[in-house]
Amino acid sequence: MKNTIRIVASLVIGTWMFWVCPPCFNKMLWGSILALFFILINFQNFFARFRILVQAARVLVGLLFIFSGLVKENDTVGFSY
Repeated sequence: MKNTIRIVASLVIGTWMFWVCPPCFNKMLWGSILALFFILINFQNFFARFRILVQAARVLVGLLFIFSGLVKENDTVGFSY
């Protein structure tokens, strides 16, 4: 029952966010992001089996932010933004 409520609630919120999104967003990209969030939220028990993939994704995202910061530091005008 608890999982059913979570699935229905996330579908309703996701659908609402899809239709309310501003016109400056691409609907296809926004729908893909919401679908990814739906999968990650409702199937978290399935993804918990792959702990090494979760850790690898965390490390890759961390390295991405570090690389982005280093690129911004190199460009003084861009860093001021």
